Amino acid sequence: MNVHVLYFAALKEKMNCSERTYDIEAGETVSALADKLVGFHDCLLFAVNDEVVESDYQLQDGDKLAFIPPMAGG
Repeated sequence: MNVHVLYFAALKEKMNCSERTYDIEAGETVSALADKLVGFHDCLLFAVNDEVVESDYQLQDGDKLAFIPPMAGG
C-alpha cells in the first residue's frame, strides 16, 4: 500500500522535505505511522484526504495524509 504524506511547519524542516510517498502495511494507523516517521504522535493533528481524522484511523492505499504540528502565533 502507498500513502502520500505531507509535512507542515517544523516537521517539514525536521524531515527535510514537504512531502513523500511511503509503502506501508495494510491496517496501519496514522498514529503508528507518525511514530515510525517522526518519532511521536501525541500532539499532532491528522488529516486524511483533506478531512481531519482520529489517531486510530486505518490508512487505505492511495490516501493523502497530512501531519500538522501545533503552531504558535502572536
